[in-house]
Amino acid sequence: MDTSVIFIIIIAAIGPLLVYLTRYVDKGRTAAASRLWFVSVCAYVVYYLLASGDVLDARIEPYYFALLWPIPAILALWLVDRIAAAESPVPYFKWIIYFMVGLIFAFLVDLASGATGWYAYNATINATASITSPVNGMQIPAMALLMLGVLMVGVFFLSDPVFKRLKKKVSPSSATFALIGLAFILGGIVWVVTELVMGLFK
Repeated sequence: MDTSVIFIIIIAAIGPLLVYLTRYVDKGRTAAASRLWFVSVCAYVVYYLLASGDVLDARIEPYYFALLWPIPAILALWLVDRIAAAESPVPYFKWIIYFMVGLIFAFLVDLASGATGWYAYNATINATASITSPVNGMQIPAMALLMLGVLMVGVFFLSDPVFKRLKKKVSPSSATFALIGLAFILGGIVWVVTELVMGLFK
């Protein structure tokens, strides 16, 4: 097995560990953290699979990257529950946090991939629609970063409001299975939007 894959799996193991630690950090939210783990992996695996070959030139199977995304999702859950539990004067404050966490983590994954060679962005990307990494000079499509943050917002939307609605009509386990299916659809929709917008800059 490729050492890069092993390294990603080791980092990804932090996700289940955070699910376990939720009972101590954010009591009563372990089930929510577990849902976030499944929904984020399913949503991001579709996104990365669709991006591979078109925008991403991945040296390893792209679905491994999706295993990293429960980490920021669960950390964002903790952050919002700790900081933004009370009513904020800023409308949609918690959704802004989810978006920013997704955006920052996407940038960190890009930096890590530049250092380790996990993937590179396709050379056909128009530089005017990209930003340059200050660390390694890699061209990063701004829209890809933006939509990865949007996808994080979508993950939380499915895991919280949508789950609560589904739970009123079906059992919690059935609602969770429905969320997983919706997460696959969400990942595909976000990628389609990303590709359409990026196509305008080619």
